[in-house]
Amino acid sequence: MRVRANEGDKVKLRTAKAITTVGIVGCGLIGIGWISIFLSRGYRVIAADLNPDVEPAVRAEVASMWADLEGLGLPEGANSDNLEFTSSFEDLCGQAHFIQENVPDTVDLKQDLLHRLDRLAPPDVLISSSTSGITKSVLEKKCTHKDRIIVGHP
Repeated sequence: MRVRANEGDKVKLRTAKAITTVGIVGCGLIGIGWISIFLSRGYRVIAADLNPDVEPAVRAEVASMWADLEGLGLPEGANSDNLEFTSSFEDLCGQAHFIQENVPDTVDLKQDLLHRLDRLAPPDVLISSSTSGITKSVLEKKCTHKDRIIVGHP
């Protein structure tokens, strides 16, 4: 995977190796799946959810999946302890090199959240939205950096 980074008027591509920290926004069933996959591939994960009490349940679900992920084979450095939680989107966007959004599939909710993430994250951070029925052109409508908004659904 390559990620575009703006460098003046030039667009510079960088490899996924430059991504070490993933931000997860929305920690329901799909968010937990993404958290587990990214952790199992050796990424540091910072998670945020509108429900401030979600952390214990998410950690328990990740722990319940970990043995299966180990059975598939984990790269060096993969560790379920590489999961952090924050209540601040500013904090998440300031640290994440890639953001995966997983809130409910409601146009207004997703557009408003993606607009906020687009404002807060550096322009070279790719923002992926998990959706099963909303097109990219609708999702990115309120965003300034439309080229970095993608659809990523498990």
